[in-house]
Amino acid sequence: MLLINNKQINECHSEDLKELIDNPDYRESQLIEYKSAVSFMVVDKPKRSSEIAELCSDVCAFANSEGGYIFFGIKEKDGIASELLGISIDNRDRFELEIRNKLNRIQPKAPLLEFYYISIDDTRDIVVLHIIHDDYTPYIHLVDEQSYRVYKRYGNGKMVIGYTEMRKMFMQSRTLSESILSFRKNRIDYFLFDDKIDDRGIVMFHIIPQSFQDTERSLFLNERKTGLYLGAVFAGTGIRNYISIPCVDGLYYVNERSRERAYLFNNGVLEYVMPFEEYTSLSTSSRELSLNKDEIWNCISSLICGYYSDMAKLFGNQKYYACISIINGKGIVTQVNQIDEGIARLDRNRVLCTPCVINMSDDDERIADKNNLKLEYYLALGISKGPELTKIVEKIKL
Repeated sequence: MLLINNKQINECHSEDLKELIDNPDYRESQLIEYKSAVSFMVVDKPKRSSEIAELCSDVCAFANSEGGYIFFGIKEKDGIASELLGISIDNRDRFELEIRNKLNRIQPKAPLLEFYYISIDDTRDIVVLHIIHDDYTPYIHLVDEQSYRVYKRYGNGKMVIGYTEMRKMFMQSRTLSESILSFRKNRIDYFLFDDKIDDRGIVMFHIIPQSFQDTERSLFLNERKTGLYLGAVFAGTGIRNYISIPCVDGLYYVNERSRERAYLFNNGVLEYVMPFEEYTSLSTSSRELSLNKDEIWNCISSLICGYYSDMAKLFGNQKYYACISIINGKGIVTQVNQIDEGIARLDRNRVLCTPCVINMSDDDERIADKNNLKLEYYLALGISKGPELTKIVEKIKL
């Protein structure tokens, strides 16, 4: 995090920003860039496209390096801040949405962003755009269907990334994906062996932060010292007693009336285990045992909301991966025959949904990400048609 006057950006006021002026310690660099205005909002239409392209390439360059900060509303001379101009913004939500919409040219998706507003008078703000680096690189600026650009930050400018470095970035992303899948497999194997589930079946849900291999903190101490009530993450699930039970890996929670189990690991991972017997009922039409898919989804949805409200504050603005695993349920009915929906069943004993990114920093993106996860969940259940599936598909943007 960039410090100005020994303050983080979200703590700074206009007086603190004066520290930037004519100060070579805060010149444009690997971490900082100054722009006097949000150019694509003020230039004529013929120039607007090139200004949007410039913004996209700048954001990609920071994201493909170590992240950084773009200050809008600060004039620079020879790379050194020279004047606090500020920009006038009528509606901050609309402003942020417009920026994010312009960045949709970036593939596979825009990197994680944070917006900060520092008022310099009643009508003007300095807007700080924080671009967060992660292992989802490389971020590519898609110019059109025939051409693209891949940049990284280099000093106070940017440079095109070569093949070797791009390949290394793809390998790092692949390593993260493989680590997530490996962690999930180990937890499934451990739980099946430890609790002797056999053929009774479970649904497991994980939220895994990108930093889960590198970052650990004592959740037990965090609760004790901060007064946080992390068990509230499980409100809306089968866990009714939210008292945290400390263990060597973090905290766990139990439902004394069933075999539901919940864990919060010191590395930020959430794990929730839902036994089939708590989420099945006898179908009146087929007279077979049917999985209550909506109850399970409501539980998953509430876990995402709970994690966003509590755990994400501890582990910060990064990518979080949501994983649904369905174990030992081959043949169970997942959709009954209503209004030509047809009968759907699980076709195997181990169904592992593709991990989906959940953006914990933006409400609109989090809703969109949950729709993607719900689609994965329905497809994993073998549901290929019906009005519910159609609604989900209609909500998803290509």
